[in-house]
Amino acid sequence: MENEEPNDSKPYENYLARLVKVARADGITVPIFHNDPAPGNNWAYSTPRTGLNTYSYDEYPVLFDCAAACKELVDHGENVDRAFAAAHNSPHFIAECQGGAFTAYGASFDPTTCADFVDGNFYRQWIALNNGNGVTAFNYYMLFGGTNWGWTGSPRNGFTSYDYGASITEDRDLRDKLSVQKENGYFYCAFPQLVMMDSASAPALTHKWGGKIKGYRRVAAGMRHLSMSGRGSQYLAFRLADSNDVTLTKFTTALRLVGPTGQKVTFPRVPQEGQLILHGRDALQIPVDFTIGDWGAYYSTGQLFFNGHLAGRPFAVVTGTAGDRGEIVLHTPHRPQVSSRNTSVTSSWDSGTHQLRINYDWSFHYDITVTMRGNTPLTLHIADRQSLIRTWSPKNWLNGTMHGMLVDNADLVSGVYYQGNTAHLTGSIRAPQRINLWLPAGIIHATWNGQPLTLHKAGIHYQATLPGPAAITLPTLTWVKHEESYEPNPAYNDSYWRTANLKRTCNPQQGPGFFQRIVLDANAYGYRDVQRHLLPPYPRVPEVTVQR
Repeated sequence: MENEEPNDSKPYENYLARLVKVARADGITVPIFHNDPAPGNNWAYSTPRTGLNTYSYDEYPVLFDCAAACKELVDHGENVDRAFAAAHNSPHFIAECQGGAFTAYGASFDPTTCADFVDGNFYRQWIALNNGNGVTAFNYYMLFGGTNWGWTGSPRNGFTSYDYGASITEDRDLRDKLSVQKENGYFYCAFPQLVMMDSASAPALTHKWGGKIKGYRRVAAGMRHLSMSGRGSQYLAFRLADSNDVTLTKFTTALRLVGPTGQKVTFPRVPQEGQLILHGRDALQIPVDFTIGDWGAYYSTGQLFFNGHLAGRPFAVVTGTAGDRGEIVLHTPHRPQVSSRNTSVTSSWDSGTHQLRINYDWSFHYDITVTMRGNTPLTLHIADRQSLIRTWSPKNWLNGTMHGMLVDNADLVSGVYYQGNTAHLTGSIRAPQRINLWLPAGIIHATWNGQPLTLHKAGIHYQATLPGPAAITLPTLTWVKHEESYEPNPAYNDSYWRTANLKRTCNPQQGPGFFQRIVLDANAYGYRDVQRHLLPPYPRVPEVTVQR
């Protein structure tokens, strides 16, 4: 309700309370929040008096100068925790979480520079920091770029293009860094207990080599039924303490948890084989004490990308950096069998502790199958981060339960709905593509944007070819030219134009700009029609004669 109001004094508080009251009177029942311009707690303590349901704020930790060095990421302070406690003990919500940066007038960079400035490595570290600090809801500003049509943009912040260096460009192309955001979104789905956890002491760090490490640990405050032990899951995350440090860093950690029969279990070294690796501006997220169908897992050094049932069996996708070694430890009371076509896979079973440890290399997609008497066969799908750029897991309701699926090697899959035994997929592609599909039990047909697909069985998944976009035939056009913009003509007399040279304005939201420090808002110069002309206060470029 409203956005970024910096003043929470009584008149503004009454104004916002009135807006909330009107919304409720109109039948709006969803939770209502205001977006504080910064984590300054302006609206946190007035939340109960305004009728707002929760507190939220903006957070742009590396700011907006895409030509400068990134600011170092820092953890959220105790003042933020107190603010959320005052606001009905509401969840930690960042309504605007940095997803790019402006390219304002006078800036020395363009949207491509901003895309590199707020890159996938930033996302990965920022996500681990937020999850480790108990942030349970955040929106990116913004996920895709736009266009300011008809002079609607603020001159202080940009111009016609509002690409913002976002994960989806102004012309709707996908930057690879979108995959990092997608990974974390799917991680929430695969490990939902993360949103009901409390902070705990930082995890131990051993066998360290490289940069200084920042670790986070959280322990269950709910959803305990999703843990192997029944006592609740844990979450570990690691990044380099200096978010701009590019040092390759290796280390191990230690774990203490409860086993499925209530016994205390200690892992003095995790991973038991090799080390965890941070590739400079990187982060790791490790789920502890969780389930995959009817299988229990002590921990996985690979981040969960999918956790559910596909093809009638427990199925999990775990991901990490290509070439690194991954490890998962399962509870197996009976001797298990492990099989894979990938020669990097090794396994060991301890008949005393009933622990099965599986190690593997992250690379392009492959499966590990685990079987054991009394359990449904388990599939662990291994895929490195890069190979998941074109992998999607849409979900929807099926027979009263939310079911996901996997589609690999598609440009973009935007959704699915199930009808009978058919999965109806929607998405966008540039050209015909050969895809792989893993479907829920009972789903044996699929369509793509309304067109039936021919599915070919390939083990526990299917293969299909997506039809490319329809050919476009351009009509024959008769062009009519009308001269309407005389100003670009070098001979045009602009001497009567008002020079844009104001340094201050009554509305600070409209200037001066971040970089050129000049107010470019037409209202500040007395014009109420934005189609007025202002003379830029920059040196004129001398005319140059080009000889061919």
